[in-house]
Amino acid sequence: TDELFEVRINYKDPGESESHDTLKWPVKTADIARRTSTDYNFACSVASFGHILRGSEHAAALSIDDVISMAKSNLGKDEGGYRVDYLVLLKEYKSLTK
Repeated sequence: TDELFEVRINYKDPGESESHDTLKWPVKTADIARRTSTDYNFACSVASFGHILRGSEHAAALSIDDVISMAKSNLGKDEGGYRVDYLVLLKEYKSLTK
């Protein structure tokens, strides 16, 4: 599913001893992606690529195309050109694994 986790809160009103029903908020992938910075999202692409290289179980939901797309759309400030170099590396990896 696209739900990552659920936040649950139990509470008591001041002076009362009985808890109220739990408040619940599902947190979905889109909620996180909308609120993160370019740097965070780029770092996620690097971590995801690491999972792919290791054959990690966490990489099962990602393809190299997903990682390339994530990196490409989050280049941000790239004063040293390192992010573009990383993107080139991803494309080379993709060409080698066809």
